[in-house]
Amino acid sequence: ASYVANRGPSTFVCLFLAIACLKVLGSVFALLFFKITMKDYGSPMDHIATLLGSSYVDLRYVAVVELQELGERPGPEVVGALMEALQTEVNIFSHGNFVSKALKNLMNNRSAHKEWRLRREILDTLAALDWNDLDSDLRDETMSVLYRAFREFLGAEDWEFRHTSVAAAAAMHQIDPGSELAAEAFGACSRALHDISWRIRYKAAEGLGTIGDPAAISDLEKIANDTDEYTSVREVARMALLQLQEDEAVVSNPSGAWKFQARG
Repeated sequence: ASYVANRGPSTFVCLFLAIACLKVLGSVFALLFFKITMKDYGSPMDHIATLLGSSYVDLRYVAVVELQELGERPGPEVVGALMEALQTEVNIFSHGNFVSKALKNLMNNRSAHKEWRLRREILDTLAALDWNDLDSDLRDETMSVLYRAFREFLGAEDWEFRHTSVAAAAAMHQIDPGSELAAEAFGACSRALHDISWRIRYKAAEGLGTIGDPAAISDLEKIANDTDEYTSVREVARMALLQLQEDEAVVSNPSGAWKFQARG
């Protein structure tokens, strides 16, 4: 028994390192595959749209990142592929699909790396698009998928899922700011400023700055001036306040506290 106990930690460390190496190799393979196969497609956008539908998460992730780096406005085909990729993620991790606690735990562990990052990049990309140039049906369908992601992971136990919910809320507001869904999204972002995870508070503050609703000013000021808050969260709250200065002016008094003053 003593021999097994002594061997246990060493075996665990080796297993952990092996899994970490496989993750790195998977990312490298995905990037190389993307570069090598690009010449087989008519354009980079065609290539990206195809790989977004891959069953391999590393390839989907690389496709989204390459789309961001490409810097070109994606057409409806690529936007539709992004939406489908997000829909796939929601379907995989939907609470309704967790048939047992063991399966749920397996899915949660699986989501801790690439899947969470993939959802984050998809949501940020969708939110940054100029939806005025895209078909209204595509916008409505995307909003439906975003709303499902928002509601499905709202209040989830794991921060990776709550992060997806807040990011989806912010994206909904950016895509269709005048809708009822957008109003619900704003409320969710405001409540998320009090989440137990600093990552969620960071994303919520960032989202509120992008949404641009002055109703968030008071809560953002509290975060920006909270000396017990993480520095990164305070900084993003300050940046959010600066984004809101189209109609208001942000000032910092000599003590360093941030507050708003109406423009004179």
